[in-house]
Amino acid sequence: MQEIIDVCDSKGNYTGQKLPRSEIHKNKLWHRTVHMQIFDFDKRTLFQLRSMDKETFPNKLDVSAAGHISSGEKIIAAALRELEEELGLQLEESRLEYIDDFASEQAMPNGDVDREIQSFFIAKITEDEKLTLKIQESEVQKIVWFTGQELEQALRENADDFAPNEEEYALILKELSF
Repeated sequence: MQEIIDVCDSKGNYTGQKLPRSEIHKNKLWHRTVHMQIFDFDKRTLFQLRSMDKETFPNKLDVSAAGHISSGEKIIAAALRELEEELGLQLEESRLEYIDDFASEQAMPNGDVDREIQSFFIAKITEDEKLTLKIQESEVQKIVWFTGQELEQALRENADDFAPNEEEYALILKELSF
């Protein structure tokens, strides 16, 4: 069964319309997603290599975890769900820090357009929590940890290896530089 998603406008305000995910993309409608970036206490950050089977940006490096917000689901609940699904990471709501919303319009290989309002969160995890990470193989091929310098170099020299989330990457680099 296909996930049902709430349609929103370009500012993130819900319209009251609910549609299957494929219809939202086919009709180029705005909808909400969550993006989470994980950091450790050694000033490193976790990126995922997206599965080869992903509809958008297969085999690209991307934020730690991300996903669509299901119809009626609260944004923070979606963020926590996606962290658990994709990384096996169970965090309390208080550990997520909301950063900002970003509008993103990306053409899809099939001609559809993915129009998202992405709510961006960050969280820090301990060494013990890092040991419990377990990737969801249907979504994530592997995880990669970067220092700020390594990430900056990778984005500069291999930008095509990354999903297009430039605004978020700039914030991630800023977080790594303090």
